[in-house]
Amino acid sequence: MSLHYAIRNKLLPEVRKLVEGGSDVNDKDDSKRTPLTMCCLEDDEKWALGVARMLLQAGAKVGITDKNGRSPLTFCVLFKRVDLCELFLRAIDFDLNQEDILGNTALHYSSLVGNLQICSLILSATLRSNLSINPRNKIGQTPAGLALIKHTNECYQLYKQTPNIEFLSKIPDVILTRPWMREREFVDCPDLMRKDATMDVLEGTKVHRSRPHLNVHQFRRGSAVPRSRKQRCSKR
Repeated sequence: MSLHYAIRNKLLPEVRKLVEGGSDVNDKDDSKRTPLTMCCLEDDEKWALGVARMLLQAGAKVGITDKNGRSPLTFCVLFKRVDLCELFLRAIDFDLNQEDILGNTALHYSSLVGNLQICSLILSATLRSNLSINPRNKIGQTPAGLALIKHTNECYQLYKQTPNIEFLSKIPDVILTRPWMREREFVDCPDLMRKDATMDVLEGTKVHRSRPHLNVHQFRRGSAVPRSRKQRCSKR
């Protein structure tokens, strides 16, 4: 019997027997997930917390990732396991800004999920470790930027109170306009309304490149490049 099977089926005596018998606590299943990751998938977090402590004491590593580059910490963020998140952050043995195949870190996922307690825990741990709080995923988004886009307001407010936070994408995919902000009810973001403000929307919209000499309202989805001043004058 494997540790994965015992944890999945909540067979605590078998889990203890396997751990004490020297089973590899960092063994991987077909999806490259470790027993610690299986704990994060268990609905009974109190039960999973006890098993996770047992595994950590036996040498389990939080930083081991699955085939998609996601660690047990990533999964406890995705499934909102607050107590497991606290435990893993105390036993940290890896870079908190470790990226998955999409370039997302645990802080990115905490912004997407929108759990304020988890987001605060990971942000605080990142600051204590002197790591960047503005890591960018493969499409240039920061955790704070994701909180803004996905309308996870509590996380957004937390980031807004954090010094040196960055909301904007480095990739000028969509020009941030006041109508765009109004549609999504972001009424408290005047600090983002700058001439060159750009960010991703993740909604499959046509890419418009930022052009500082053009009025943002000249752009429409699929519209042609605006005529030059000389062309406009020749029509008169």
